Amino acid sequence: MNLLALTPEEINVVLSATSAKMNFNTNVVEKDWWVTMVLKALFFQTFSKAWASAGLRLGMAFASPEIIAVYNKVKYPYNVNLQTQQLMLAHLQEPQRIRAWVEELIEQRSFLQQALAALPIVQHIYPSDANFLLVKVDDADALYQYLVAQGIIVRNRNRVRLCEGCLRITVGTADENAALMAAMQQFINL
Repeated sequence: MNLLALTPEEINVVLSATSAKMNFNTNVVEKDWWVTMVLKALFFQTFSKAWASAGLRLGMAFASPEIIAVYNKVKYPYNVNLQTQQLMLAHLQEPQRIRAWVEELIEQRSFLQQALAALPIVQHIYPSDANFLLVKVDDADALYQYLVAQGIIVRNRNRVRLCEGCLRITVGTADENAALMAAMQQFINL
C-alpha cells in the first residue's frame, strides 16, 4: 500500500530516513513510490550508515521545486563546507565501494541474527532491514551496563514504550560483532 498516495492533498508530509533503511533493505523500492514522494513530500536521507560517513553530518533532501522553495526559506543559512562536499563527491565516484560496505553489513547482520538467536538470554530478535537489530533479552539493564563496562556501546531501549526489555544493537564489522558476542557469552557465564 502506498501511504503517500492515500494522503489528502492538503496534508504536508516530511519523511526522514537514514541511508540504512534505504540501502540495507533487500526489497526493491518501487519507482512509483519515489514519484509520489517527490510530488507530495519532503524526504530527507543521510549519508551516514551505508556511506560510512556519519561524522560528516551530511544528508540530502528530495522534493518538488515548490516544496524545496519553502524549505530553502526555513533551512539554516549556511551550506555544506567545501571539505565535506569534496569527500562526498569522492564517495559518489566509487559506487562499488558503497555496495561492498552494504553487502558486508547485510552479511554481518545475518551473522549477528543467527549468533544472537543461539544465546539463551535472547527472547526475540525483531525483523530488520536496517543497520541495527532490536533484541529483547533477559534483564536488558544489567546486560547494557555489562556491555558498556566492556567498552561495547549499544542502546538501551528498555524504558521505551513497546520496547521493554530490548537493546538496539548496531551491526558492526566482523571483529566488532565477534567482540560483542564474546562479551555477551561472558555475561551469561557470570
